[in-house]
Amino acid sequence: MSLDLYLGGYAQGKLQYVLGKYPAARAEIVEGSHLPCRGDDLACVFEQTDALRIWNHFHSFVREMLKNRLPEHLSKLPYREQEKWEDLFLDECLEVIRQADRTCGKLIVISDIAGNGIVPLDPGDRIYREMLGRLQVRMAARAGHVELVTAGLGQVLKDGERNGPLED
Repeated sequence: MSLDLYLGGYAQGKLQYVLGKYPAARAEIVEGSHLPCRGDDLACVFEQTDALRIWNHFHSFVREMLKNRLPEHLSKLPYREQEKWEDLFLDECLEVIRQADRTCGKLIVISDIAGNGIVPLDPGDRIYREMLGRLQVRMAARAGHVELVTAGLGQVLKDGERNGPLED
C-alpha cells in the first residue's frame, strides 16, 4: 500500500496529469467529500491488480469535515482550547487518511493548495486554510511520492521512501 500526493492551484490540470502518468492502469476516481476506502468496504480492498484509487479534490473533504465540526466561536476560545480542538480535528482527518491508505492498494490524493493569495476575512475560511495546510504537510512527510502541478506540468518534490508511517 502506498500514498502519493499531488498538489497545485485551482484548475491547474492535476487530475489529467495524474491520469496521464498511469495510462494503462485501471483508475477509480472518488470525488471530494466521499471517502475513498473504508475498512468495512471489501470491494475497496484491491486484490493483486494494477488498479489505483484516486481521491480527487481532497480539499473538499477537509472543508466538509470542518463544516460539521467547527465550533461557532473557535477564535474566541482561549489559545490552549483552540490548539486542543485543532489537534483533535487533525487526528480525526489523519485517521480517515490512514484507513484509506491501509485499505486501498494504491492511493493517490489530489488537492488544491489553499494557502496562497489573500487571507480570507471569514474566520472559518482561515481555519480551513490552516487545517488543510497542516494536513498536507503531514501527508507529504509520509507519502512515497509528492508532486506540485502547475499548468499541467508536474514538479517532483519527493520521490522515495516515506519519512514515517501515517500512524504517527
